[in-house]
Amino acid sequence: MDSILCQTFEDFELIVVDDGSIDDTRELLKVFAARDHRIRLVFLEKNGGITRALNAGLALAQGSYVARTDCGDTSDPDRLRLQIRFLENHPEHILVGTAAWLTDGSLRVGAWQPSALEDAAIRRSLYLRVNPVIHPSVMFRRVEGMMYDPLFEYVEDHEYWFRMGMLGKFAILPQLLVEYRLHAGISWQKRALQMRLASLARLKLCRMLKGRSLPGEEILRARQKLESSRVEAKRSSRYVLRHARSRTGGRMKRLFWKTAAVLFYPRALCKALDMGMHWLYLPLDRCYKKWCRGGDHNQNRFGT
Repeated sequence: MDSILCQTFEDFELIVVDDGSIDDTRELLKVFAARDHRIRLVFLEKNGGITRALNAGLALAQGSYVARTDCGDTSDPDRLRLQIRFLENHPEHILVGTAAWLTDGSLRVGAWQPSALEDAAIRRSLYLRVNPVIHPSVMFRRVEGMMYDPLFEYVEDHEYWFRMGMLGKFAILPQLLVEYRLHAGISWQKRALQMRLASLARLKLCRMLKGRSLPGEEILRARQKLESSRVEAKRSSRYVLRHARSRTGGRMKRLFWKTAAVLFYPRALCKALDMGMHWLYLPLDRCYKKWCRGGDHNQNRFGT
């Protein structure tokens, strides 16, 4: 919070959403709010997840721009100033992110500097289920009534960018303006679920581009099926990996199970199937072509 309050751009409101914390966080936030009139506090009675917290903050936002940050992340003092200057100088853009330092909570362990910095490259990555935009680094134009979809938990930002791309262009600043804290404990099963949900978000986008909708009931049924398949994949992968690590059996048998283990690794599977297939037919994909034109044909449909 200190890194936001110390920004060189000072004309902003800081909406802090406490998502049902059970420690002394609330009292600490009240102390901060008493010191700075720009802080607005929102206390949710119970933990409802990041999507609910994001929507609670968006509902209260009054400014033309919305900047995101998470607990544990820090921002460069010039972050807001540079992002606001970019959006004001580029009225056709609706969202701008930044490159980011990666930290473990105490030390910098690397840097996130995506190769996709311009609108066309960002759209291509998003369509192929690779999100190059770090969520806590973004600043976007506030669109009245446009909220995160709670049915897309784990990929709520990816689905939100799809809808935003219908209103304007994307960009990522190459400057390292955010320290993004990496969170341990995200299993590969969850990563695989994120990839499947990103595909579901892309399906919703294609329906929108065709003038149709994807009903919430259909999304919920699809999500439940993905959750159940996640359990089955977990059981199958354990069986495969157990045989791949076994020292018994002949060389060909061990080679077979090692190959199967690679195929069960979500990233390898997604690259071989989803991304590989899309690289082949992407130039002929009508949905992709419409998506790429979205930022050109829908300029200035949002308030600034």
